[in-house]
Amino acid sequence: METQKVETLKQLLPVKEIAELEKLIPANKTTLWKYWPEFVTRYTQLGKSIRTVESVRNTLQFIVRKTSLKTLEDFNKPRHVEGLLLDLKVDRNTGKSTYNTHRKNLNTFFAFLEDKEF
Repeated sequence: METQKVETLKQLLPVKEIAELEKLIPANKTTLWKYWPEFVTRYTQLGKSIRTVESVRNTLQFIVRKTSLKTLEDFNKPRHVEGLLLDLKVDRNTGKSTYNTHRKNLNTFFAFLEDKEF
């Protein structure tokens, strides 16, 4: 059951949704979901819980669906990313813990990318 759950997690977004989004992304950009399967594999190999990986996935799904951030290059402007997250916080009337959770999950994913030198 655990292996099946991990395989399911390797898909960040439904295939149909990814296909639609990729039509909007220039060829010279790296999609946010390109290295997602490697993240899932690595984190589960390190013994991280499925719940931790799901939490990071939920944040990335939320970001892709609710903001203009779709590529790794979009995250090269930290102030812009922070502004979008804060705008979402205000729009959704969420507390600081939700905002901090999204930040923590983004940091987890991007730390992985840095370690792998993507």
